[in-house]
Amino acid sequence: MGVAFIGIVAATGIAFSPLAQAAGFEPPLTFNAADFLKPVPLSSANYTINPTARNDGQINHYTVSSPFGTLQAIGDAIAQERAREMDAIAAFRRVKKTDAYLNGLGAAINGPLQATKTLITKPVQTVQNLGSAAKEMVGNLMTAISNFGKKESDDSTAMLKDFIGFNKAKRTLAGKLGVDPYSSNPYLQQDLSDLAWANFAGGATIDVAISAATVGATVSAINMGAATGGIFLTKSLTSLTTLNTKYLADMGLFKKAADPFLFHAKYPVPHQTLLVFALGAMEDVPGRADYIHLATTADNEVQTRFYQRTAQIMAAYHQQIRPVRRVLVNRGWVFIEDADGRLIAPMLADYLAWTPKAAGLAQAFPAARGNQYRALWTTGFISPAARAGLTALGINAEEKVFTSRLKDSVTIIQPKQVQKEAAENSEPSSLQNMFNSLGRLVPEPDAPAQ
Repeated sequence: MGVAFIGIVAATGIAFSPLAQAAGFEPPLTFNAADFLKPVPLSSANYTINPTARNDGQINHYTVSSPFGTLQAIGDAIAQERAREMDAIAAFRRVKKTDAYLNGLGAAINGPLQATKTLITKPVQTVQNLGSAAKEMVGNLMTAISNFGKKESDDSTAMLKDFIGFNKAKRTLAGKLGVDPYSSNPYLQQDLSDLAWANFAGGATIDVAISAATVGATVSAINMGAATGGIFLTKSLTSLTTLNTKYLADMGLFKKAADPFLFHAKYPVPHQTLLVFALGAMEDVPGRADYIHLATTADNEVQTRFYQRTAQIMAAYHQQIRPVRRVLVNRGWVFIEDADGRLIAPMLADYLAWTPKAAGLAQAFPAARGNQYRALWTTGFISPAARAGLTALGINAEEKVFTSRLKDSVTIIQPKQVQKEAAENSEPSSLQNMFNSLGRLVPEPDAPAQ
């Protein structure tokens, strides 16, 4: 397997009873971070990743330190993103010393859009300083935004930013530097917003001053954007939410039934869209609405990514191995049954250990019918103890499935409403044009652990 153990530790707040130990459950493990994060180095001039990674039984936990601040990164993919983002922040700060930025900032401060910046960055304080009539008007606007627009992290003004063009400037700059404009990294967001404001409101030529080459080899173009024709770098949050609404309608989820997922505060819009794209690729497969309801239970970014990547395993299996007959949700876990009656439990994991949670998944498997094939397919590694525990229950185990069994790509299927609009109109709709440019969807790849 090539993954080096550092040792076994007891994580704070996690107790293992004698009963659990007798059942062969594994306590939290620690690993060499480099084994999971290659080819991203553990350090650069702009960050350092603690060489020890703690595993919670499923996901690896990392600490990323930098001159800009220290962040906890939960999951291999997020740790790799944070490393690239710290290098990008350093590039941003170099650009903020240039005349292009300083001149643009000065123009923005003195320009007519400064009041708009105050509204979109400090809406509460701005409303408090307005007269009663203006307060009501702005309050109604903010309520409409909150109800209709997709939240941008905890920012309920994303729709307003879309309207005035600020988010477009932000996406453009992020694309040039190869980072996610919707990243949850607060340090990246601050610098990216500063540059976008100088560019948007001050007319700065930052788009000339900045380039991906500035960042260096560790920053690559955002996979989600590059692989989908740039959809996440060119389409507004509200446009993506509208698109997702059409996909959910195909799954039988309309209005109030779809809203809890569509306007979920913890789902970054790109990851929400990738999840919906994946389920959309499983056209007409029953049970997808049940998976959306399950995915809506996520209460943090780690869980939203879990549901996104799990959906992408299902879609890739459907298109590349055997058509999926139905999606099943049982005891908080999802399973797919293919056309040959095989039962698969897909899941995101960096390293799956044998824990009560893993045992719970195994016990949630529907009972085997005769010699029915049942298996767990995961994106990461599976510990020997977990493999033994699954085998004892008649469950096969497939690890690193996007390396060993599947291509990490899904062919996009248009929502039926878009297909209908294209058939009814001689001129393609804007959504049809967007789909024509998408090609194939290639989600974020898992870094190989060697």
